[in-house]
Amino acid sequence: MQQLIEVYRDKVRQAAREADDAAGGLIKSLERERILGEAEVAAKRSLVLASAQYREGYSDFQRVLDAQRALLEQQDNYLVARSNAVSNVIALYKALGGGWSSAQPMVDPATRRQMQARTDWGDLLDEPAVAQPAFPQPDEVKTP
Repeated sequence: MQQLIEVYRDKVRQAAREADDAAGGLIKSLERERILGEAEVAAKRSLVLASAQYREGYSDFQRVLDAQRALLEQQDNYLVARSNAVSNVIALYKALGGGWSSAQPMVDPATRRQMQARTDWGDLLDEPAVAQPAFPQPDEVKTP
């Protein structure tokens, strides 16, 4: 019994650690996303200025190309940070136990019969209905 209690406590600590890691990662990802969003705005202003200087004859086209490259790099970094934030949201949701269901029954048939013989569980032992996908699967799509 003591060993089962320790295993349970270990699982609880592991789940709390996973949730904490995911929440910390989410906070860092959102902060990085904010900073990179501001950097993207600055890179756009730099491109506007470089283009204006080129049109007025104060600089060569290389400066415009460098500003475009810097803007593209900032946009790429922003998208990577956004992707990391979404991944951390999914990890946090998963660590908190949301959204994932198993195809296996929660209670095996022998245990279910034994439980039903001892107590009236009502509909608590009924397996949940399989959720239908929000969008039809490719083989379900009908063509006119």
